Parts: sequence; C-alpha cells; structure tokens
Amino acid sequence: MAPVNTEINKLLERDDVREAWAEQGAQPLIMNRAEFERYLNDDIAKWAEVVEISGARVQ
Repeated sequence: MAPVNTEINKLLERDDVREAWAEQGAQPLIMNRAEFERYLNDDIAKWAEVVEISGARVQ
C-alpha cells in the first residue's frame, strides 16, 4: 500500500481536483513529507508571531 502522502499527491495532480479547488480560491501544494513538515512548522511559527504581536488571548 502506498503512503497516504503519495495518494494525496496523486489526487492533487488531477485536473478535476485542481479546477474544484481553484473555484474555491485554493491552490494545491504538492510536496513530500519533509517539505510538508517544513511548510507546517513555518506556518505555525508565522501565526504564533502574529498572535504574539496582536496580543490576542483566549478567554
């Protein structure tokens, strides 16, 4: 059985999936596990900084 990431990337390469996502304003990002981990960690750091700067707090 192929890894989940491999199967998801296959779906993201399909024209019908890309068109459906484009209609919603989304753009698929095809990446391997290491690239996704880096992307996710960078995104978490970015939003953590936004929250810190904004002073937002959970109530």
